[in-house]
Formats: sequence, structure tokens, C-alpha cells
Amino acid sequence: MGFEPERYPAVFDAAMRTLGEWRFVPDRIDAARGVITTYPKRTAGLATLWDREQTGLDDEVRDLLHQHERKVRITFDPPEEPSSLLVEVAILRVRRPGWRVETDALRFSSYSVDPGLRRRGEQPEYREVIGTDPDLEARLDARIRELAGIATPAPFTHD
Repeated sequence: MGFEPERYPAVFDAAMRTLGEWRFVPDRIDAARGVITTYPKRTAGLATLWDREQTGLDDEVRDLLHQHERKVRITFDPPEEPSSLLVEVAILRVRRPGWRVETDALRFSSYSVDPGLRRRGEQPEYREVIGTDPDLEARLDARIRELAGIATPAPFTHD
């Protein structure tokens, strides 16, 4: 469901406020192009009860066992005519190369270390997108619409 162009500043502001409420830190804010992205936000599931990203116990456990982060992208397409709001949440898994698995006993496994990186206080890691979080997308979308005073679209049903 779209909204009228004159509502764009209110909706954009509501999106920024919603990200702040959920403790997502903006990375790119481009009101002219209608894009907001955030830095990845790490959560540890059950160990971080103050984070609200997880929708169910399975999310809580997965985020506790794996190093997951969520990154939000909100787009308004296009902002200068009747616009639509799209909230996307990517789930990223943090990977650290160098894990050496001991086949006799996992407790004896170790990481290889690059001495040059260690001297500089760095550690190699990369992030891999492992999926999306439609439940969080819907919750963020609903909060933005609530703050902006625009209607939430009705769920699609088959007749």
C-alpha cells in the first residue's frame, strides 16, 4: 500500500525513529533517493534478552549458537510520487577463517593465527548472508506505519 508524496517526510522520519527504537545504527541515509541502510547489528539470542529481533525460541537459539547479525534496508520507491515502503532484513553469519578441527576431540580444536594481524589488533572475519527475516521485516514495517499514521496493508489471502 502506498502513501501520498506529502507524507514522505513523515514516513521517512518514522523509519529513522523505528530504527533507533530497535537500536539499529544507520549506515546510509539518502532521503533524495529514498534509501536507509544500517550497519549489521549483532545479537546473541537468549544471552541478549534486551534485543527484540528474534521472533521465536528457534531464532533465539540459532542466534545464541551462531554469530548472527541483522542488517536493515528500507526503500521508498519512488519518493517523489505516490510511494511504497519496503523493509528488508538480511541475516548475516559471521565467519572467522582458520578453524582447525581436531578429529579426536573437538575440545582440542584451535584457530590458526596470523601474527601480523594480531600485532595490528585485527582478526580476519567475513559476513555471509544466510537468509532474510520476514517476521522482523513485518514488525518494523508495522511500527513505521504506526508512527507515520499510515495504514498497514492487509495480508494477502487466497479466495
